[in-house]
Amino acid sequence: MSSSAERPTGSLERSLQWALGLLTVSVLLLLTGSGLGLGRQGAEHFVAARLAHDAQALVAGLDPESGAIARPLPPIYSQPFSGHYYGVRLPDGRVVRSRSLWDQGLEIAALPPGETAVDRRDGPRGQHLLVWRAGYERGGKAFTVAVAEDLTPLLQGLVRLVWAEAGLAVLGVLALLLVQRWLLRRGFRRVGAVRRDIRRLEAG
Repeated sequence: MSSSAERPTGSLERSLQWALGLLTVSVLLLLTGSGLGLGRQGAEHFVAARLAHDAQALVAGLDPESGAIARPLPPIYSQPFSGHYYGVRLPDGRVVRSRSLWDQGLEIAALPPGETAVDRRDGPRGQHLLVWRAGYERGGKAFTVAVAEDLTPLLQGLVRLVWAEAGLAVLGVLALLLVQRWLLRRGFRRVGAVRRDIRRLEAG
């Protein structure tokens, strides 16, 4: 009698454990995915702001007719395949590019003065570039500047951070499930005791 009475209780206990466990894991996966997406979006906004700043420094020393740059730029724009690149589409259609591109090109679609655009594209050696473009005008000459940065190191660091946080969250979920199991068993033991007392009362 007592074993058959406890079978529904054990089945209900397991059902609750599975339901709560699946709900917790689903929430964890949702938070991990949204965290990765929001982190990537924030990283791209940060890089785009930095590229815009570099573009302003580039334009400040640029001669739009010859493409010569009077002011020195950070050395990273001279190191081959450094992941930091720039290109300028001059008024006559010629493109001046950074030495860091080496023998690679950087496609620059012309933009009207005052307009900006941000896009992602593949770069040299499998790099994933974020490209910030803007149209300028000086002395009646319109030109377009593009500055790019490889997002790969930043995204890899972001993925490692998210997975580390997910690992800690998994440990927390396991601890939560163990506590949940202990609480359920404790609660169902009390319920089982009450049911047995009721059955004894019914049996006289």
